[in-house]
Amino acid sequence: YSNNQIYPTDPVTAFAYSSDLTKSFFIETQEAGGLISIASYTNDSNFMPATGTGEYQYDFSTDSENFYVISAYATRDGLNLYLLTYDGDTSSAGRDHKIYKFTTTTAWDASDFSLTGIYSLYPLASAVGNEYIRAQGISFTPQGDKFFISGHWKNKNVIMEYALSSPFDISGFSSSSASFTEHNIT
Repeated sequence: YSNNQIYPTDPVTAFAYSSDLTKSFFIETQEAGGLISIASYTNDSNFMPATGTGEYQYDFSTDSENFYVISAYATRDGLNLYLLTYDGDTSSAGRDHKIYKFTTTTAWDASDFSLTGIYSLYPLASAVGNEYIRAQGISFTPQGDKFFISGHWKNKNVIMEYALSSPFDISGFSSSSASFTEHNIT
């Protein structure tokens, strides 16, 4: 993966760059959503992946689901990567987005990633009047004190803002008691 191509046959479904654009993670969904690959890179002067620094694979089929990665967020220090996933089920009862948190001990190096958390967005539906949020993206403030989910809710495009009690700790927000602020996008 050091030749500016991750895998020519599998689509890059999400990516995350360091704030100075010199490092990056590229995420590919493979095998109809069952397997993902996370590759880390040192970027060239045009901010394109130049030298591979590590790779990690995770098989979502171990969770009895076929997931598709639709958004990614990496913390500034490059030690945590959050992936927003969707199970592809079109029935309203079965729709579920999850956030997978991966942690590494070496900044911007995917080779030693470990899965450190799985958080479902489905319980949040009861916090917002039992309306399901079709999430499209995730982000945090630089300090990690707020978490954002962009998507479609109640026939409008919104950004849902959640205050976090600890920086980048989303373990408490995935519940029906999570408080949020809605921002409409016009």
